[in-house]
Amino acid sequence: ELKGDLNLVEGSMTVKTTRKTWDPFIIVKARDMLKLLSRSVPLPQAKKVLEDDTHCDILRISGMVRSKERFVKRRQRLVGPNGSTLKAIELLTQ
Repeated sequence: ELKGDLNLVEGSMTVKTTRKTWDPFIIVKARDMLKLLSRSVPLPQAKKVLEDDTHCDILRISGMVRSKERFVKRRQRLVGPNGSTLKAIELLTQ
């Protein structure tokens, strides 16, 4: 069990363990969940990171290209129309 505090004034969120917490790795999983939420991943999908057999990885494609236009095109290609590419990757990696 985790406890989360959202501070809207500072724009920060902290996650703490409680006495009922039995998994010490849950802090790392909670950090990954917060990263996903900050990147506008829907809550049901971000919650999946808390499961034992699910992990996340954030690809940083901004360093791969020099021009902003190419970066936008590659990001759109990764996401796909209406998120179809992301959904396909999710289905293939289940």
